[in-house]
Amino acid sequence: MQAANRRKTIGLLMGMGALMWVVVYAAMTYFGGTGAGIVPIAVGISLISVWGAYYGSDKLVLTMTGAKLIQESDNPKLFDLIQEITIASGLPMPKVAVVIDDAPNAFATGRNPEHALIAFTTGILDVMDRDQLQGVIAHELAHVANRDTLVSAVAATAETKVSRLATCANSWAITPCS
Repeated sequence: MQAANRRKTIGLLMGMGALMWVVVYAAMTYFGGTGAGIVPIAVGISLISVWGAYYGSDKLVLTMTGAKLIQESDNPKLFDLIQEITIASGLPMPKVAVVIDDAPNAFATGRNPEHALIAFTTGILDVMDRDQLQGVIAHELAHVANRDTLVSAVAATAETKVSRLATCANSWAITPCS
């Protein structure tokens, strides 16, 4: 499972890099760039984009959901429960965040187990008992262990970039994109 997810992540990053390269190359050519001089610029922008997707995807997911990181002193029972499961699974302790939302939900994000984060909505913390939360935490940590979180985060970042490019292309003549 981990090997398949690594392949998917590498494929997404390579695809996103190629797409960024094509877009930058096309834009530079359209605006008068010619010759081999625009290739390093296109490659540079592509590499920065891929690097940002890999290292910044978890921050993007936190920003999109409005999740706030919490400390152990904010919810010691939740931290104790997570710590029990991480010890049993052999995974490192993830960061913990809370999203203020009545809908019962939880998600994990991060590029690897050492940089993982698990977020819980206030709704799930209110409606579930200890045993139910233990199951949810174990489920989210399984995503972390299998690196599903990396694939999801990179895919979300790639989608955001593609959406932004589409928006820019659609409104290029009206206002420049920033």
